[in-house]
Amino acid sequence: MLGSRRRGIELLAVILALIMPILTAYSLSQISIQIPNQGIVSSDYVVYAASGSRTDIQDAIDDVIAQGGGTVRIPAGTFSFSGSISSIGGVNIEGVADPPDLNDPKKQAGAVQTILQLSGGQTTMFNIDGRNGKPVKISGINFKGRSGTTGDNAINLQSVTDFVVTNCRFERIGDCAIICGQPYGANYPSRGVIYRNSFVNLYKQAALDAGNGYAYGVHVVSALPWEATVPWEPDINNLMGSHDQVFIEDNYFTGCRHCVSSWSGGKYVFRYNYIEKHAVVSDGGMWMVDAHPVRTSDVVVPAGRWAEVYGNIFVGNQGTPWVYGVTIDGGAAFVYNNTYDNSQGGIYYAYGFDMSTSAGTSSSNIQKYKTNQVYIWNNQGDDTCSDLYYNPNPNIVHIGTEVKFINPATDGFNYIPYTYPHPLT
Repeated sequence: MLGSRRRGIELLAVILALIMPILTAYSLSQISIQIPNQGIVSSDYVVYAASGSRTDIQDAIDDVIAQGGGTVRIPAGTFSFSGSISSIGGVNIEGVADPPDLNDPKKQAGAVQTILQLSGGQTTMFNIDGRNGKPVKISGINFKGRSGTTGDNAINLQSVTDFVVTNCRFERIGDCAIICGQPYGANYPSRGVIYRNSFVNLYKQAALDAGNGYAYGVHVVSALPWEATVPWEPDINNLMGSHDQVFIEDNYFTGCRHCVSSWSGGKYVFRYNYIEKHAVVSDGGMWMVDAHPVRTSDVVVPAGRWAEVYGNIFVGNQGTPWVYGVTIDGGAAFVYNNTYDNSQGGIYYAYGFDMSTSAGTSSSNIQKYKTNQVYIWNNQGDDTCSDLYYNPNPNIVHIGTEVKFINPATDGFNYIPYTYPHPLT
């Protein structure tokens, strides 16, 4: 056994001697060498962007795509960013950031040293097309918006399976920090985890007033026309505890209009997040957590389908009575084990079920996509809010029938939350 181990060490020494001329020909920072436990020497394809400009990042991404996948690394610094970047699955994009302070809920993202400062016209900064089925990781980037009427988006994940967004900071984006969409149908799901990020002052009143920005932290949607691509799952037994949704966990939110929202069949788990100093906005849409109702324009846009909301801390705004907690305006949800810290006041309604729909929405679509099978239980401090719930449609959403303040086990549901922390973390 000892002789075999010695021969292995001697072989490794020979391999290192052979690659040393290569390492001297290129910068050590340009090559990543991995030696797994199996003793196999391999290399990942890593490209270092020359800067954080859109052009330099896109050039690095195109290089990685040509090689079949790998990692783009963006240096530390503040870089002017204008326009949009396009990528596909299989490309990781990494900036430079310190580790988060796990003891401070306000520092879920570490000190982010790679800052992409938006300039120019309204834009979506990163567009990721995941139809090739390969995962994506985005980390260590400060996406920084502007003042004024622009409503930008930072990351648009289009049908990306098993994505990770972590250790990023989103500031003054205006519209959506992260969009998780499924525009290519049921065969191209969009799912993954968004964890240990900071969402800071996304709301810009001028952008909302101009109709350009709705200040969502994470917006979970599907496709339009929606019903042609992803069916409405009728049985919540196939939804609860599932891995096939967007997980938003261990993040910090402040100054958002909605920390998370869903529409057109979106499904999410919002857990163990910290929310404070929520935006007080000009249109009254101040729900910290939201699921949109069905609406009709040129097509029928169904409600959000499913939400699990648990383990979060909702902190009220001192001296401001017009901030609300969790609204489920369509679809089903489990809302439990959350804490409402209303010691300074400021949280008016703990829960809401507002089926306000656009003109022309048929009664059959309202009934199909309405708030139903919502269970709320074991939340602390919700009784300190000015009113427990807001329900302007008591003839559609009946407390005790569509909405129940009981554990779903009472009605026979065998609910087991999905693994925490998420395995992709």
